[in-house]
Amino acid sequence: DQNYVVVDCGSLNDNLVESELYGHIKGAFTGAQFNKAGYLEQAHRGTLMLDEINSTSPAFQSRLLRVIEEGEFKKVGSTETMRVDVRFVSVSNALLEEKVAENTFRKDLYYRLNVVHIHIPPLRERKGDIQLLAAHFLKKAMVTTNKKKLQFAAETISLLESYNWPGNVRELENVVERSVALCNDIIILPADLPIQ
Repeated sequence: DQNYVVVDCGSLNDNLVESELYGHIKGAFTGAQFNKAGYLEQAHRGTLMLDEINSTSPAFQSRLLRVIEEGEFKKVGSTETMRVDVRFVSVSNALLEEKVAENTFRKDLYYRLNVVHIHIPPLRERKGDIQLLAAHFLKKAMVTTNKKKLQFAAETISLLESYNWPGNVRELENVVERSVALCNDIIILPADLPIQ
């Protein structure tokens, strides 16, 4: 019931990382025309979800580590220290242990974040989830396209379950969206899929 703030780490600009993470005060730099709450302040007493943490820069990792260790930061341009109570959840599409070994991810940050580790195998290793996920994405796509009562043919489900899914769940969602957009009937056939 508290704030849940999602940060797409892959889109963070190194020049603005402090402003994005900590926030800034009016006049802190050229273009800072108003006070801005950063991700940490927005997530106070809630959760900050760091998506694709593996794509962060050393500068971001260093600043994040300090906040995790001390629970405090200063907005850009401010002398006032702010304290935050934030639960951190991080997601990576790469093995962070390998990134640590390659010296592209801070070891100390890895150990700070790796309190509870949940490994979700790729979709190709959990074929039993494909039909459920495809049905979910079908409902979602029907709302978006305003199409009603679409369903997958049995052979379409078989094709979905036999495919290797190199793009994982995101690829499945895109395949379903495309099939809904291009389907001319209420039954989605294997020919409606961009995979074979």
